[in-house]
Amino acid sequence: MRADIEALAKELADNDKQRVFGYCRISSTKQEQGLSIPAQEEAIRKYCRTQKLGEPFIVTETSSAGKRMFKLPSIGSSAPSDEEVEDAEEGLTRQRLMLLLGHVTALKNAHFVVWRLDRVARLGEEREVIHQLLLRSDVKMHSTDPTEQTWLEKGDPNDPMAALMRQIFGAFSQYEKAIIEMRMNTGMQFKASRGGYTGGRPPYGYCVKDRDLSVDAQQAHVVRYVFMLYKKYKLTLRGIDERLQGSLGTTKIHRIIKNEPMYRGRYRDRYGTVHERPDLTILTDNGDYNYEEEFYKNG
Repeated sequence: MRADIEALAKELADNDKQRVFGYCRISSTKQEQGLSIPAQEEAIRKYCRTQKLGEPFIVTETSSAGKRMFKLPSIGSSAPSDEEVEDAEEGLTRQRLMLLLGHVTALKNAHFVVWRLDRVARLGEEREVIHQLLLRSDVKMHSTDPTEQTWLEKGDPNDPMAALMRQIFGAFSQYEKAIIEMRMNTGMQFKASRGGYTGGRPPYGYCVKDRDLSVDAQQAHVVRYVFMLYKKYKLTLRGIDERLQGSLGTTKIHRIIKNEPMYRGRYRDRYGTVHERPDLTILTDNGDYNYEEEFYKNG
């Protein structure tokens, strides 16, 4: 468990008499000013004062709500992809929200306040599951948005019409997100067509500089050393890991070996097109391992 999650768990436990909780989320630190964490916090505090709920305990988080709450492997696949392995290592996408929900649902007559419902989840089915979970735990859910507030706080919360309206609001949020993604995707496709870097986790051996990939000199040495051990000395993944004193692990070493075309200057963009990028070359065709050879002998 990460240190910040442990700190939040302790803080919640220390405030065991608190019954009003707020949740704020942004997708990134560059989120527009109108949706900033301070703006959401102020709206929640103002709402709580107006409704005479008391001072809220507010939990904040930076995470995309477009992703599912739980990252599951693809159904029917024989083995998880590298991305799925990385996702599994990261675990839950919104750990602070999950911790808060676990704490709130253990209480009675509590209140859970958000700026808008899409701050909890943009996917309608996930948002409805969370709402029903809170209802069954005698926790009242609030939204500072007047229209959403009407359907959350007036009438029977289990009324089919109310549920339909909540899902309609969610559909609009998903549509808005889809439009934004479409515009971003158009820009990324244009940049990718020119061999540019369009985001994501840089492969081992590279770093991001001026919004493009660049060779990381220190990691590049490790990449060449790995390929020397693998190709010249025919070491297994475990053998290579032992030579590196377990600093990488066999999974990452396997990923490095699979990325050989990339290390030879052939960059594959996210759309599958291969671009010649000599500036990204780490491995040369002449197998220049002189420094790595000396390192191996003296290792």
